[in-house]
Amino acid sequence: MLLSVGGEDILLKAVIQSILAYAMSMFWLPKGLVQKTQHLCARFRWGGNEEKRKLHWCNWNTLCKDKFVGGLGFKNLVTFNRALLAKLGWRILKYPDALAVRVLKGCYFTNDDFLEAGSKPSDSYVWKCII
Repeated sequence: MLLSVGGEDILLKAVIQSILAYAMSMFWLPKGLVQKTQHLCARFRWGGNEEKRKLHWCNWNTLCKDKFVGGLGFKNLVTFNRALLAKLGWRILKYPDALAVRVLKGCYFTNDDFLEAGSKPSDSYVWKCII
């Protein structure tokens, strides 16, 4: 069964680009992994098959723009990763009494404010990603 162009776009947005969303909300993903994922999305979008090749009407960055400015609304995964980590930092500031925030405060910024906290080489990867 073949998908229409609109079906392929929905599949990319709803499934393929969302697979990494959970990991992106806690970790800064390596640049190579993000680039490989975007490359796979682009190949799927423009791929075609042996009988028929699809045309590349514009570059991937244009397709990542919002629909209102001429793109298709795909996610730029690097920016999306940064936004999810910023949201996590915002939650630390907004909900200081949450259990996870109290654990992080006890481990990593006991005497400091979150905005002034730093990281040491011995800190966990999660904390380094948040910082």
